[in-house]
This record gives sequence, structure tokens and C-alpha cells, in this order.
Amino acid sequence: MTSLLIEGDMTRLVQVLVNLIRNGFDEIAEQDDPQLWVEAEGVDGGVDVRIRDTGPGIPPEVLPHLFEPFFRGPERANRTGLGLGLFIVSEIAKSHGGIVDGSSTDDGDTRFSLTLPRVAREPDGLPC
Repeated sequence: MTSLLIEGDMTRLVQVLVNLIRNGFDEIAEQDDPQLWVEAEGVDGGVDVRIRDTGPGIPPEVLPHLFEPFFRGPERANRTGLGLGLFIVSEIAKSHGGIVDGSSTDDGDTRFSLTLPRVAREPDGLPC
């Protein structure tokens, strides 16, 4: 079994995951059959965590701006918030040597991928 062990500031990494998952839930809350998936797998010396939902998707013109501070797409104009959530997610990922990316498919699925470096050694006392 491949270890998916990462090292970092647990509080900040949880903040990243909660933010991405909460954003997904916000987008599917009004649907009749809402679906959200969270998956993780080892990739090329890293760990990739993917969050996918069946929400309305992200317009193509918005995608390049997702991680800019204070950016709020037109579809979020009536919601609370400052437009800092995804910017903070991106900064935390970078501070851990990782990267976050967002995309949408033609059928509306929204996908976020968080990739972080995997720990090269197994910690003492943990079964792996």
C-alpha cells in the first residue's frame, strides 16, 4: 500500500480541505440529487486530493481568476464573503510546497485538486 502521508500545519491543511468541501456543498445545496466526492491518491512523490461536485460549474471566463484575492464571480454576487477563501487556500497550499487547481467540465461538474508533497519517510509508530 502506498502511503499518503504529508507533513505540515494541520490547522491550515484542515482549513484548506474544509474550504474546498464547503464551497462544493454550497454549490449543490439547492439540487434535487446533490453529489460531492472527495478522493486522495499518491501521485509522483505527492498526494493529490480531489473534490468534485455536481453543481452548476464555473464559467470559463471565471476560471483564470479563481485564486485572486477579493475575486468574486458574478454568480456569487448575492452571497456573503470577501472573495478570499480560494486565495487563502492557494497560499496555504504554496506554503506547504503544493498547488491547488480548479476546473469545470462541459456537463457542469466542478473539480478542485490539491497536490502536496508526500513525506519520504514513514514516521515512527504509525502503521503504513
